[in-house]
Amino acid sequence: MPDLALQLHSFIDSRPDFPRPEPSSARDWLERAHEQAYADDPRAARRAVERGLALDPEPATRLALLAAATSMDVQLGDQVAATGHLRVRNSLLRDTGQRILAEVERELGTAYFGPVTELMAARLRAAERRHDHPGTPDTVLADLRMPLALWDLERGAEPRTDVLFTCARAYRDAGQLLSLADALLALAPALAAAGDVPASLHALEELAGLGGSTGTRAMALMARAGILRGDRRPVEARYAAFEALELFDEAGIRRGAISAAVLLAELAGEDFENEAAQLAWRIAIDQAERAETAESWALRLGLGEQLLFSGDCDGAAALFSRLATELPRVDSPATRARILSSWGNALFAQADRAAAREAWVGAADLYAAHGLEANAASLLLTAGQLAPADMPPLDEPGLFEQAVQLALKAHDPDGAVLAHALLARGGALAAKGTASGKKDIESAIALARTAGNSQAAARFGTTLADAQAALGDTATAITTALQAADELRSHELLNDAVRAELLAAELFIEAGLTADAVRLYRSLSRDGRLDPELLHEVLQLLGHGLDLLGDAAESAAAFARAAAMLRPPGE
Repeated sequence: MPDLALQLHSFIDSRPDFPRPEPSSARDWLERAHEQAYADDPRAARRAVERGLALDPEPATRLALLAAATSMDVQLGDQVAATGHLRVRNSLLRDTGQRILAEVERELGTAYFGPVTELMAARLRAAERRHDHPGTPDTVLADLRMPLALWDLERGAEPRTDVLFTCARAYRDAGQLLSLADALLALAPALAAAGDVPASLHALEELAGLGGSTGTRAMALMARAGILRGDRRPVEARYAAFEALELFDEAGIRRGAISAAVLLAELAGEDFENEAAQLAWRIAIDQAERAETAESWALRLGLGEQLLFSGDCDGAAALFSRLATELPRVDSPATRARILSSWGNALFAQADRAAAREAWVGAADLYAAHGLEANAASLLLTAGQLAPADMPPLDEPGLFEQAVQLALKAHDPDGAVLAHALLARGGALAAKGTASGKKDIESAIALARTAGNSQAAARFGTTLADAQAALGDTATAITTALQAADELRSHELLNDAVRAELLAAELFIEAGLTADAVRLYRSLSRDGRLDPELLHEVLQLLGHGLDLLGDAAESAAAFARAAAMLRPPGE
């Protein structure tokens, strides 16, 4: 497989500075118009249509150009021009014997060439019922059914692959290649969503065989890349996405190029190819800035997160710091919050915990102010748990209390956010000797069990044991810790179980039951499944416990075994 980083470097270095050559025929101008429309530039698309019409094309191409002109007029809000173009098209349809299509378009008017709405969907269905008889050409019915099928897909309905198949067949039989391309481009992802990946890829192969404009070929490759990624074929997906990036860039379709570059960044990131991922993010940012879209904020955020993931904490912090100074210019509150949250992550990685907490709390405030209470609560928990212990709360009653209040308001179907907030508040209160902390933790455990999350409930049991010990009930705490350990082992959460048992051993020693603690340490030291770091800790604790019992020889042996684990092999 070619090195993606090298390919992306080559893409950046070899991009031409000169404009694309002008189309030489009306058909080429039509394809250019379609590309400009996909690039969200309806004015340029309308200019391309006008250039094509000026060449006095044959009727089929003229009809397609007039349809494109009407669509662009509607998008631009120029109802007078739209009505004029539709009138000319309607006349030409009648002159070329397409009476029924002319009648349909006259009935539906210029709105037929705009986006489908609830009202237009109802009118399309009514028109389909009126004209669904043997005398209506299949392509006319397809023209009515295609927008409805796509509208249903956009609303999350089950993909109507049967309808899209029928439309594609009608256009194929009639030789309407532009309409066939649109049908196949809609059919392929619908088939993939329905679970028929081979058929979806076959549809895209047929689309590729049609030739078509640079933009259409790029869209087909992008659809292929997405389907292959969903089918867990990342290598093939990368090939398709890179080709799509090159074609989108050639066609000047910035939105498509951004999508292709982001997909490449995500695929590279999943394969831990940090250089390639960073290059792809930078290409996406460049495309967005050329298009002057608001997407550049989210893309720069993606680059910063990739830098942080790759270990470049300084680079990530510098990027997020620059973004933070530009927050007032960022339209999306969620993006503003993500910038601050990610900046906090970078600052924390730089060991600047005070600044990290300030950034996280700022992000939480933004989330909370815009109805995203669950995000806000989670960030406050992070800020409270990872800030230095000697840092005072920013305000009373503290971050964990705020997190609980936000979680109570949040959309939290399984109660997970509230459970973690109660757990954190309960632990903090118990550590200060406040009995209500234990009730918070018990409520968190109950929430987890109600939601069917027995693993979380078992983990929370260790926190409950900690709270019981902090409140002076050592005997109950030991029992709780050992019960939590048993439950964690039943879920094969070995490290968590060992942590619970180590807590129980520590409490045994505090209660003067050192021999019980040593028995527990010995048992753990013989468990060959422990991670080396955890085993080293157990041996150190075993040595300490034996020393407390006055068994100097056994204590020395345990410490020696622990020390041997730190020596390089062969020494």
